[in-house]
Amino acid sequence: MSELALTNQDLMLIAVGAAVIAVAALIVRLLLPKKRPRVGSGPQPAPAGPLAYHQQMVAGREYMIVKSFTDFDGAERSAGERWVFKGYDFLPYDDGLTLFTDPGPNVRLQWRRESQADIIDNLGDYIRAV
Repeated sequence: MSELALTNQDLMLIAVGAAVIAVAALIVRLLLPKKRPRVGSGPQPAPAGPLAYHQQMVAGREYMIVKSFTDFDGAERSAGERWVFKGYDFLPYDDGLTLFTDPGPNVRLQWRRESQADIIDNLGDYIRAV
């Protein structure tokens, strides 16, 4: 069996090729549009009823948690917590609802009985506009 030996020139070509690929990947990532939170009243999936509470929330308006709850990430969201609502996203595959907030962290919930379905279905009892 013969042993394959790489020359310094071969190693240099491999390094240059890897650098070119890394730069190309970075350029593509920078040029692709970033996912933005949904805002407005366009047609969007709703986990509860014809117009769920989160669909009635107004981007740029301040909201306050009025009844404490635990979110999908296990974080306690305490009554009195305030933030500005930026938009939301609902992921039907995982039944995931994310409320984008400023400042963060965002409020992540899951519309499943064993998770936070009751909170999403009654979101107006937990969060109110200030």
